[in-house]
Amino acid sequence: MHRKLFLCVTVTLAATGLPACDDDRGLGWETVVYGVQQGPAAQDGTRDISGSFAIQRFQGRGPGRLHVRNPDATECFTTEYGPSPRFTEPGSASFTGPFGELRLGPDPEQPTRMRDKGWRGGEPLGFSTRGFGLPPARGTLQLPTADVSILTPEGDGPLTLSRREGLRVAWGRTDETVRVTIVAPRDERIDAALTCFFKGEAGSVRLEPALLDKLPPLAPGARLVVATHAQVGGLPGGWFMYVVAESVLLDRPLTPEVDTSPPAPDAGADANADAGADAAADAGADADTDAGADAGG
Repeated sequence: MHRKLFLCVTVTLAATGLPACDDDRGLGWETVVYGVQQGPAAQDGTRDISGSFAIQRFQGRGPGRLHVRNPDATECFTTEYGPSPRFTEPGSASFTGPFGELRLGPDPEQPTRMRDKGWRGGEPLGFSTRGFGLPPARGTLQLPTADVSILTPEGDGPLTLSRREGLRVAWGRTDETVRVTIVAPRDERIDAALTCFFKGEAGSVRLEPALLDKLPPLAPGARLVVATHAQVGGLPGGWFMYVVAESVLLDRPLTPEVDTSPPAPDAGADANADAGADAAADAGADADTDAGADAGG
């Protein structure tokens, strides 16, 4: 499963003083996140551009979201994402930018895709939505740069994650936010993810071993994603709504791990073992009784 994970940084909306995307005060909101993302450039210079949306339900720090600490990160958290709830009413949403117009389809599980040269960074991205049972909204944000090279990890094949040593990620010069995510599928419908946001000027960061231990064993489909990230947010009609734009710098598969956790107890085997023990105890008791009778006779 390769669900688009459009995640938000916890920031404060200047106009309202309210937290964006998530909050730690135990209050709950339904958050709508609209996202557009471009992949790395192909040899012909074109990119895979996709747009999608999702309804995310946050209740304080969860369910499914746990804040964790890592040096240099502005924010780190683990999440579990399943299929997004569907809107109860029809609607439309679209992005406009250097790639033209990208109209989002009605199914949050099916991103809208196109091939185009994409953007370089700094260009305006327009966004508008109406319907879906939500107030209409429109706005713009500045697209994040695509002109950043990944220095570490090197290579382009499957990457083996060392939980003992941690994971080092380094990129070229940028002053934009960088998102680093490890996606660890649990099954066909649920993705676990570890996500950290870093200031771009950090340049080189390390995901600590204690942080990697928050992930389940890596199954087929696990991957490392690094992207530049931009977002805006607002509160139309009391809903938290966010528009996220990302330029993917690295999307690399991770080598699956062997699950070394102890197997769950086998109820059937325990029952058989108990039955065997009971039978042995009964046989021993019968033998003692017979021996006593013979001695008395």
